[in-house]
Amino acid sequence: RPQDGRDALAAALPILAANEAEAARIAMPMTVSTINAGRGVNVVADRARFTIDRRIDAGDDGEAIEAALVALIEGAHRAEGVELECRRLLLAEPVVPTGPSARLAATLSRHAAEAFGRDVPVVTAPVSSGARHYAAAGIPTALYGVGPPIIGEGIDFTGDEWVSLGDLEKASLALSAAVAER
Repeated sequence: RPQDGRDALAAALPILAANEAEAARIAMPMTVSTINAGRGVNVVADRARFTIDRRIDAGDDGEAIEAALVALIEGAHRAEGVELECRRLLLAEPVVPTGPSARLAATLSRHAAEAFGRDVPVVTAPVSSGARHYAAAGIPTALYGVGPPIIGEGIDFTGDEWVSLGDLEKASLALSAAVAER
């Protein structure tokens, strides 16, 4: 009898609302990126799963941020008889700027400015990248991509993300000039 079931999707709604409110409050990107619930049209959802992508900036404590997020979720969980489990999928610490990395980024920025005919500033961005492992090992590391020079000026990290062939050509010229200089 459906009326006797505990609706896991309905139980997740206050948690999702608390997450949305927290995302609006903080300065870092935090999104619910997947939601999966229910087994069929005529069955009460006995399980609801969702993933939260909370970006971390250089200098932030990932463990403390995760603990605060879990506390937020646990505090928003109100459904009696519905079990809650929080599980880490990945804690991707950000690339931390170093002296050699800063010099590499400045070289890339200078050549990109020449190729694009406008200032291309060096910025840090809360992105999840395997580059963090190289940086942590002391290898000069810089993330460089095509498109608007500032994250957030385009349609970054969406299904509609794209770049023009002209920008790709200019970025390739900048990258090759920076590599030739090093």
